[in-house]
This record gives sequence, C-alpha cells and structure tokens, in this order.
Amino acid sequence: MIESYWWIFADTLLRFAQKWITNGRHSYATLFILQTVFERYTPDQLDSLPDFRKSIEGLIMYTGIPAWLF
Repeated sequence: MIESYWWIFADTLLRFAQKWITNGRHSYATLFILQTVFERYTPDQLDSLPDFRKSIEGLIMYTGIPAWLF
C-alpha cells in the first residue's frame, strides 16, 4: 500500500523538490526526499515519470549531482 502511494506521488515530490531546494529552510528536507526516491526506485522507473528529466535539470545546480549522469 505505501509502495504504491510513493510511486503515484514520486513525480509530484520531485517537482516540489525542485522548488524547495532553492530555499535554505527546506533544503535538508528536500535532500531527504531525493535520497528516499533515488534509493527506492530504479533509474528506469524514475525515467518513466513524465517530468523526471525536467525536475532533475532544475536540481543539478543545487545538489552537486553530475549532469552527465542524466
């Protein structure tokens, strides 16, 4: 049940994370969300999300994720 709940809202969480990471008060929570999503789902599952690449592009400059990974 919880697994399906996370999968339904993973795309929404990533879009919110893109906005939250720019605010210092929310950056640690955002990093926790990103860690949880990246540990839980495979790259293929994440890539199948509609706005995954767009969300990641917005996070790259704030997280230090190497752009060549995507």
